[in-house]
Amino acid sequence: MNKEEVVQLNKLKRKTGLFFIIVMGVMLICFIFLIQFEVNKEKISASYTAEDTVRKIETQLGRYLENSEMFKNIISSKHTISDEQFNQLASYMKKNKNVIEAYELAPNGIIEKAYPLKGNEKSDRYEYVGTS
Repeated sequence: MNKEEVVQLNKLKRKTGLFFIIVMGVMLICFIFLIQFEVNKEKISASYTAEDTVRKIETQLGRYLENSEMFKNIISSKHTISDEQFNQLASYMKKNKNVIEAYELAPNGIIEKAYPLKGNEKSDRYEYVGTS
C-alpha cells in the first residue's frame, strides 16, 4: 500500500465515522421525539380517564341528590308515607345503584323507615320509631 492509498483509506474511515455519527444523532433525535410523543399520549389518556371518572361521579352524585331531595320533600310536606309505599319507592330507587346500600327516612333525626329493613333493624345513633 502506498501513501496515497493510505490517505484515501483514512479519508474513507473519517467519512464513514462521520456518517455513522450523523446517522446515530438523527436516530437519537427520532427516539427522543418518539418517547416524548408516547409520554404526551399517556398524559392525554390519563387526563381523559380522570375527566371521564369525574363526569361519572358527578352524574352519580346528581342522582343521589335527586333521591335525597325527593325524601326531603316528603318529610317537609308532612305527608305520611306508608311502609309499603316507602319500600316500593326505595326498592325502585335502589335498582342499578350499587353504591347506596340502604335508604332511611329520618325526619327530625329519628329514623322512621329503612330499606331494606334486614340488616338495618338497629342503629348506633338513632332509635327506630317503627320497625315493620
